[in-house]
Amino acid sequence: DYNIGTIVPSLQTEDEAMDQGISNFMNNRDNEPPKLGQVVKMLPKETWDVDTPTSLFYFAVDMLAVITTMGFLDAIVTSD
Repeated sequence: DYNIGTIVPSLQTEDEAMDQGISNFMNNRDNEPPKLGQVVKMLPKETWDVDTPTSLFYFAVDMLAVITTMGFLDAIVTSD
């Protein structure tokens, strides 16, 4: 009488799971883009933490860049 057990898959750490997801994406021969769920699993959890002051800072920097660029282009393109 033999006791045959089931094979339990090894548990992966978060870093190992991210590395595996990235490796699977890079070795994708079908050239299919990854699904949203795959991308979410590849990114660290802290990516999704909301940091309002930092977000507002980046918004201000981007807005300043857009306003400066538009003003510069207006000065160059507008002729008398």
